[in-house]
Amino acid sequence: MDTTDKILKEISTIKDILARISGSENLPKKERFTKLALEKTAKEFSKLLSEREEWLSDHDLRRYFKEVYFGAGEFIREEFAFSSYFKQGRSYYYNRTDIKALADELKKRKVDLKRLIQCRKWCEAFNYAQRAIELLGMRPKKFITVPEDEQIHL
Repeated sequence: MDTTDKILKEISTIKDILARISGSENLPKKERFTKLALEKTAKEFSKLLSEREEWLSDHDLRRYFKEVYFGAGEFIREEFAFSSYFKQGRSYYYNRTDIKALADELKKRKVDLKRLIQCRKWCEAFNYAQRAIELLGMRPKKFITVPEDEQIHL
């Protein structure tokens, strides 16, 4: 096979792929890449792009909540009963407008989400330790012993 034939075959393959992407593969070959078909494809692509930007991943939450680390999405879903999300595979996606409204509301109430998450984790750890002590019947160790009144000499 000659190199020009290879090039022409590759070009036709690329045209077929572009026709599939643009959704014009069912049209006759002469109408696949008309100006009208390309404009239609551009409109559909911009629509998909705007829909894509409507949803935020867990990683994108940092844009709206300062210094928030991994696990903020789970906290938002559980603590604030946030329901405007969907799960795809292992990732969660949140509605941008609702996240923005939540961020504005927290800012208005002067709530630092990072500190709130830390506080809740510390409270959970404390409660867990307290329950473990109660279940095991352990008493905390005394670090200070106070002598009896009789032994104190001033």
